[in-house]
Amino acid sequence: MQIYHKMPEQKKYLLITFFNLLFYLWQLPQHLLALVMRVILSRKIVKTNTVEFKNHKHTISIFKAPSFGVSLGDYIFMDVRYSSVSQLHELGHSIQSRMLGIFYLPIVGISSSIFNNFYDRWFHKKWTNNRRIYWYYNRLVEKWADRLAGVERPWVSMNRDELNKFLAN
Repeated sequence: MQIYHKMPEQKKYLLITFFNLLFYLWQLPQHLLALVMRVILSRKIVKTNTVEFKNHKHTISIFKAPSFGVSLGDYIFMDVRYSSVSQLHELGHSIQSRMLGIFYLPIVGISSSIFNNFYDRWFHKKWTNNRRIYWYYNRLVEKWADRLAGVERPWVSMNRDELNKFLAN
């Protein structure tokens, strides 16, 4: 970053620490919820990694449980069966959390919970798996998370016929 270019190392470290603390507090509701999730899932967690993505560290906890993934601030909880693309998608949600701060849970969290856990499972029961996935990842907050993380879904480059075949499977 340009700001740090001519700064002495000690001041640079203090400034970075200060901004990290501000970002942590800005996302405090997510971090508190992540602590609760960590306690609830403590016996099911099989691996915890710290990854750096876009110059920020994120803690990813991999667990054995019913299939779901959730990003809460700097902490991500994912089913052991999830792919690296899903991990990138969840990192996109972590970036949203840094951007939206205390507004992340009402804007992204509640929206994703309602549409993924309730609406989709109740109203799309007869849809093919690909159609459900297509519907879910084309919703605004999910598409935004993909864009922030650099995830490109396979249907982006499909023509109409290919997309119809994909959705039928």
